[in-house]
Amino acid sequence: MDFTKFIQATAGIHGILGVAWLGLSLHVVMFLKPPVSVVVRKIQAILAILVTFAGLVLWHYLHPGVFGIREAWLAVGVVCAIAAAGLQHGMAKANERRIRALGPEPGEVAMPLLKKVRLADRLAALLLAVALIAMLGSGLLR
Repeated sequence: MDFTKFIQATAGIHGILGVAWLGLSLHVVMFLKPPVSVVVRKIQAILAILVTFAGLVLWHYLHPGVFGIREAWLAVGVVCAIAAAGLQHGMAKANERRIRALGPEPGEVAMPLLKKVRLADRLAALLLAVALIAMLGSGLLR
């Protein structure tokens, strides 16, 4: 495989998995009631890791040395994506674990935890949308 095909494949993987991560996060926000399935959180974590790794590979090969306006936009996207992953896997997952520990009928005790989970998921989805816009916007700059 030559270098151009490697970069094209990596960019495709990065883009497709990034959109899948955003789509799953929006699905969680709009259609699922917390606490969501452990499987959904694991899928989000796997997508976050794969997208981040592919993005690092692309940055390494396509943006060596110079830090211009395109790289600044990409950096905004990187920061938003990392913050979204932190919210999903720090705040949301930890509070869902606490809710599950309360038992099958947690009642009013779980309400503050549920609010934190909803807030974390909504902020993560918003940050991923900003990351996508920043990444696409960097491609429009010359």
